[in-house]
This record gives sequence, structure tokens and C-alpha cells, in this order.
Amino acid sequence: FIFIAIFGAVVTVCVFFLVPETLHYLVAERDRRAKHAQAGEPQAATSDLAANPVPKPHLMPPWKPLFYLRVPIFAWLAWTVGLATAALYLSAVILPEIMISVYGLNQLMTGLTYIPFGVGGMLGSQFGGLVSRQLQRKYLVKESQLASFIIGVAITVPGLALFGWTADYHISAPMVMTFIIGCGGCWSFGAMLSYGTQAQPNNAGAVASALQLVQFGLAAVAIGVGALVAQTVGNGALFTFMAGLTLVTLVPGAVYVVLFLRRSKPEPATDNASVVSA
Repeated sequence: FIFIAIFGAVVTVCVFFLVPETLHYLVAERDRRAKHAQAGEPQAATSDLAANPVPKPHLMPPWKPLFYLRVPIFAWLAWTVGLATAALYLSAVILPEIMISVYGLNQLMTGLTYIPFGVGGMLGSQFGGLVSRQLQRKYLVKESQLASFIIGVAITVPGLALFGWTADYHISAPMVMTFIIGCGGCWSFGAMLSYGTQAQPNNAGAVASALQLVQFGLAAVAIGVGALVAQTVGNGALFTFMAGLTLVTLVPGAVYVVLFLRRSKPEPATDNASVVSA
């Protein structure tokens, strides 16, 4: 507990200074002062909006970030990634029970079965970022990040359903499925935060906090209730239900994003030399 308390305090201080609301202003103010110094101009005591277009950081009521959930696209992101994350964490909770009760592994070996989860998350973050950049170059709009988000969730959904049905049959099955779940989960999580940062650059931290409140709130409910439900209906039915619920939530937003990107796709450049005047 002491270690967690100290670690949490250090992380809180780091987050306070590194969230976009704080860091963007500090970087912009540093550049403004450096520009004045190079020009030999006296530095103003305070910077106005024209000198530094990034708003000065200020504390806001803790409930204010929740207002962003009234925005349809943010609400869709929150519920979709929230359901996927809830199932992801539930699988992480049920995994050791399966490894110990079904396959007879000790605590050390059970801990090692989480490695595919981490490897999948690491690769999902890397490939998700690569795909996000490619989509950004292709469509030149922030909504391209939503397309990457959809891909990440689409990877997670089959992994969840298959985890529920195959975890009891062979020891390799849950590890393969947790690799897929971790990959899709980190892929979609990174794309979600990337879109939030681009959509609200001056309030990206507030947007992220609202999205993650729903995300981890649903995860808490799933962990508290899901294990009991699994004992009644079985892992297969439970994870199929959660995967299907995630898919149903994903589809309406996915249709909107696909149609939006099709309308906003840049037209190919016209070669003027090939145009023949009538």
C-alpha cells in the first residue's frame, strides 16, 4: 500500500505538468520568451492571447470534463472502448483462475501467462500508431484517428468471444486470445486519446479523463459482477455477450466514420499539362 501511495503521488505530479492543458502553455510561453530574447525586445510581464494563443492553465471543477460526454462522438468513444475494456479486464481477472483450476499451474507459472497480454499490447500500440499516421496522411482530417480506433476494437471483439469458448480446452488458447485482446485494446485506446487530443487540443486532458471515467467505471462493474455471472452461464456465453455488446455499440459510429471519410477523401491532383484546351 505504501509503495502504491508513493507511486500514485509521483504519477499525479507528473500528469499535472505533462497533460496538454499545462504542457502546451509552458512550451508556447517558453518559445515566446525565447523569440523576444533573440529579437532583443523587452519581455512582457504577462502574455496576452495574441502573443501566446494557448490558454493559460487553470483549475476547473472536477465535474466539468463530464460535459464532453454530451458530445455524440465522445459518448460513442467512451461507451465502445468502455465495454471493450470491461471485457479485457474481466478476462485478465478470470485468466489466473483458469490457469490454476483447469491446468494446475502454480502462482509463478500463472504470472508468466500474462506475458502475451503485455506483448500484444506493446505491438498493438506500435502498429496502431503506424496505421493512425498513415490514415492521417491519406485523409488529412482528425476523424482518421476514429478509423484506427475502429480497427483496434474490431481486433478485440473476436479475441474476447474466442477467449470465452476456448480457454478451457488447451493452455495455449487463452494465451493466444489474450495476446489478441491486448493488441486490440491498446490499439483502440491510443487512437481514442489521439482523436481526443486533436479534437480538443486545449482540453485534451479533460476529454481523456471523461472518457476514462466511463472506461474504467464499466471495467469495475464487469470485474465485480462478471466473475459471478461466469460461474452461472459459463465463460463462453459471458464473453460472447460482452463481445456482441461491444460490436453493437461499435457499428453505428463505424458507419458514420466510413461515410465521413469517403466524403472528405482528397481528390487526386490534376495534371494541368494533360488538360487540352478545346
